[in-house]
Amino acid sequence: MPRDYIAKVYNRWLFKGINREKAEELLLMSSNRTGSFLIRESETRRVRRSYQVTRDSIKHYRINQLENGWLYISPRLTFPTLQDMVDYYSEISDGICCVLKDPCIIQGFIPPVIPLSQPIIVRKPTLNWRELDGSVLLF
Repeated sequence: MPRDYIAKVYNRWLFKGINREKAEELLLMSSNRTGSFLIRESETRRVRRSYQVTRDSIKHYRINQLENGWLYISPRLTFPTLQDMVDYYSEISDGICCVLKDPCIIQGFIPPVIPLSQPIIVRKPTLNWRELDGSVLLF
């Protein structure tokens, strides 16, 4: 992505402040493959769109929102969040052109490296079954 182009990216796949042409340009980069995708807000309506790369072609899907806030591409299948939708279509294509595989790769983007701290040691608690009250047990 050019340095003078500014867009915010969330969850590696939700792009804010990006137009259709730039989204298509990013998806068609050679580093992306079939199943690469991104979601962005539409410029013509305040509705998000998702994209998928399929052999140098891009498929567009409008993501609609119900009055209760749930989202859908096909009205027969709704999701409470975009993350739930992405998770679902990452497992099964179910009406879209292919399974979502990887978020769109942005050329020159290097994900932040989080320094590793000392490992956390978790000790298994000792449990005295004779002292337990039955009301604290969950089934």
